[in-house]
Amino acid sequence: NPKPLAYMSNCTHASIFKSGIMHAKNSSSAVRKRVIGLFANTAALKPEELDNSEALVEEDPRIFGQSVASLHGDLGMKIL
Repeated sequence: NPKPLAYMSNCTHASIFKSGIMHAKNSSSAVRKRVIGLFANTAALKPEELDNSEALVEEDPRIFGQSVASLHGDLGMKIL
């Protein structure tokens, strides 16, 4: 069976993703080469905090865009 070419994170806020990818266990060159992107969530909350929310939780689009774009500049993420 062929190995995956790359990995992406899903439904995670850019700040949480960045914190996780910068963690000592995840910051090896092998991880950096294999993790190429993020399908970002606009809420920087834990899933438990979002469960049963009656209102959409989001942040200012400019701030969200800047935090997602910084993943390319700071970490080299290719798909955002």
